[in-house]
Amino acid sequence: MNRQLTYSLLLCVAILGGLIVLIDSATWFRGNHRIRSSPRIIQVEPQDILKIRVLRDYWNTFTLSRNAEGSWYMAEPTREPADIAYAARLLETLANLPRLEILGSIADDRERYREYGLWHPSVQVTLTSVDREWQLAFGAETPDGKGVYVSRMDNDEVFITSKEAFDIIITDAGYYRKAENRGSSIQAKE
Repeated sequence: MNRQLTYSLLLCVAILGGLIVLIDSATWFRGNHRIRSSPRIIQVEPQDILKIRVLRDYWNTFTLSRNAEGSWYMAEPTREPADIAYAARLLETLANLPRLEILGSIADDRERYREYGLWHPSVQVTLTSVDREWQLAFGAETPDGKGVYVSRMDNDEVFITSKEAFDIIITDAGYYRKAENRGSSIQAKE
C-alpha cells in the first residue's frame, strides 16, 4: 500500500509541475506579445481602413489611401504607389494599437494634458473607414520610457500605448514611397 501511495503522490507532483510550467510559459508568451494581446484603443479591422493621414511636421505629413482594387498609394504630398510592406505595417499597427492603460478623463485638467504632451501633440493620425473616422493625438513618452500618451478626439480619456507601436507610426514619410522612389526622398531630408 505504501508503494501505491508513493506512485500516486509522484504522479500528482509531476502533474502539478507540468501545470506550473504550462502556466508560466503562457504568462511569458503574453508578456512578450503585448501588442497583439492588449485591448485596442480603437475598434477597427485593418481591411476596413480606407485612408490614413499622419500629421507630424511639414516634411513628414502624408496620406495613404486605398484604391478600389485594395492597393495602397500615397495621396499626399505626391500621388504615387505606396510601398506595400510599410503601408501594411502601419495599417496593422494602427488597427491593433494597444491600450496598455487608461488614465481616465482629463477634459478639464489642462496641466495634466500639457504634462502628457497632448496640448501640442507630436503626431496626429486620422483613420477613415467606410462609415467612421478616428482622430488620434500622440503626446510625450511615459516616465519609464515604455509607452506614449494617446488621446482620441471622440473620447475624454487618455491612454498609454506601446513605444514600439509609436515608433512604427513616426516612421519617416519617405519610407512609404515605392522602393525605386524612396532613396532620393530620404537622402534629400538627411
